[in-house]
Amino acid sequence: MENFLIEIAELLEIDVSAINGDTVFREMSEWDSLAALTVLTMIDDEYGKMLTDENLSEAKTFSDLFNLAELS
Repeated sequence: MENFLIEIAELLEIDVSAINGDTVFREMSEWDSLAALTVLTMIDDEYGKMLTDENLSEAKTFSDLFNLAELS
């Protein structure tokens, strides 16, 4: 999970200390459609898991995204 958050922070260009697993990503000012696409691409590249828009709409926190990425 720690590496996942580090990668997310780098993609969003924020300090990793600003987020944790319980962070509701849609409430972040840095979160927009480009951030969503970038995160989905990172999950596909790093975890080999292609998430759909439906998966993304079900997720609320970074822990939710991490759990989706880890499920195979």
